[in-house]
Formats: sequence, C-alpha cells, structure tokens
Amino acid sequence: MKAVIRDFKAIGNIYTKQVYIGREIVFTENQLKDLKVNGFITYEGFQLQADELDFAGNLQDTSKYDKIFAIMEKEFHRLQEPFDALVAAVELNFNLIFYGPGGYGKSEITLRFFQLLKEHGMINSEPFIKSLGEGTTSDDLYGGVDMKLLTKEGTINFNCEQSFLNHEYVIFEEFFDAPSSALLSLKDTLTAKELRNGDQTFPSKNKIIIALTNQSKQEFNKGNSTNALNQRFPLSFELVWKNEGSTDFISLFKKKFRGDRSEERRVGKEC
Repeated sequence: MKAVIRDFKAIGNIYTKQVYIGREIVFTENQLKDLKVNGFITYEGFQLQADELDFAGNLQDTSKYDKIFAIMEKEFHRLQEPFDALVAAVELNFNLIFYGPGGYGKSEITLRFFQLLKEHGMINSEPFIKSLGEGTTSDDLYGGVDMKLLTKEGTINFNCEQSFLNHEYVIFEEFFDAPSSALLSLKDTLTAKELRNGDQTFPSKNKIIIALTNQSKQEFNKGNSTNALNQRFPLSFELVWKNEGSTDFISLFKKKFRGDRSEERRVGKEC
C-alpha cells in the first residue's frame, strides 16, 4: 500500500515541510496496522498523521466503483473528492470523520454511497445509522439496558445485538454533539474492539465507522482522552466548496430538481 504526503503538521519549518510534501511512502504491513490503531506513524522521527496522507490515487483496482460514481455524479455536485474519501475508508477499512458546514450533502452522499454498494453486491449488509446528540448516553449507544435481566437479577447489561457493535458498517450522525461521557465510552470500546461492561463482553463486528459532524478533529480535541478517540479515526475529510460561486449553486439545483426548470430559473435570478 502506498500514499502521498500532502501535509506534515509536526514540522513547523515551512521550507523543511516542502521537502516532504508530495513524497510517496510505501507502507509495511505493521505500519498500516499502526496507522489504523493509532492514527499516525513515526516517519523520520516525526508523527505523521493518517489524515495528512493521500491514499485515493494509490488504492488498487478502484475501477469497480466507476459505475457507482457515474450514478452519483448525476445527483451530487463536486463529488470526486468526497467519493474518493469514502472509497479509501472502505478499501482500507479505516474509520472516517466526514466533516464540514451543514448543507453540502455529507449525509446524503454517505447514505447514497452505501446504498449503491449494497445494491451492486459490494457489501453484504446495509449500514447501521444512528444520530448522536446532547442526550446520547452509554445505555443508548449500546442498545439500551436489558430490562428483563435487570428486573430478574439486578444486573445492568446492554442489548448489544441491537447496537452499532453488531454491524459491519456504521454511520454516526452529529458525532461530536454527543456528551463526552458517551464518546469516552465509545473510545474505550473501539480501542478494545469489544464492549467491556463488568461481566458482559460483546465483540465488535465493525469494519468501518463513518462519523458525520460539523466539527473537525482539531476543533473537537479537548485533551488526551478526546485525542485518543480521534486516533480511532485515521481518515478525515472536509466537505466544503472552495471558491464557491453562483455556478455551483445552479449546478446543485439542476441535479437536485431535475426536470423542474422553474427552480433552476429562480435560483439563476437570485444568484
């Protein structure tokens, strides 16, 4: 597996940094494992983060996604980069933080991508989708408390079969809106690759998790604990249109309201 360095934040000197940017790295199996577990590798004495690397152009045999891209390109504006990020996550089995301002289609692109993967037989199961928020608790995260067992024995176990742990592909909406207590519990579970709740253990079936959020990892980072959670997500991608103009929004509305020319004329006048 290969990747190209596109940034190197650990190096402060801009002139030294330019020496590394664009350099290709060929990973050993152990380095790829470290990258997935820790979110970084040590490269020439510096910590090189996974989201500072470009994998998209170095993935093998991504032509199998061409049909899916052709379908989605008719539906979404400026699709190539977010599509490449999702392909990299699936091909590498790397968790992805997909972030950016609202209104650019993070949820719609992700859901459509996995829907088409399932329809084309490229994955065996549909993703488990859960919206997190300020009211999210650990109980809620792990499927709720087994009330029968609690009533009968006074033991607090979770219904993990009904939770994200029992699924290969997971999409969390509003990821960083969840309380710190729930996210720290999630961090421990992702690190151990199983839920550990007293005498109860439940192995995770997760292959990848896509976390949708308005905040970047850097904006959310509040210390060592949250940094450890961020490291469970080696990939991140910001969905925002750079240098957007009226043509972007006209193109978007053409795809959104195909066949409805009145919407297109209205947007064109307003822009």
